[in-house]
Amino acid sequence: MSGPNERRRAAGHASVPVLRTFESPRFRLLVAMLLTLLGFALNIARLTVYDPSDPGLAFDFAAYYHAAERMLVC
Repeated sequence: MSGPNERRRAAGHASVPVLRTFESPRFRLLVAMLLTLLGFALNIARLTVYDPSDPGLAFDFAAYYHAAERMLVC
């Protein structure tokens, strides 16, 4: 779909150096992979700090887990 509107929009972005790099599919894939890895790393860090022996957190987890099970049944 390379209509005149898309070409005009791409020409406008081509003048901005930072936005010009996002025209490359390889660069967009690299950015997506880095953001995914960052998400995994942050979740792992959060889970290592999480203390399951804390009754407040443990109770909330069980409540949400059972609510998710009930939602799956519906």
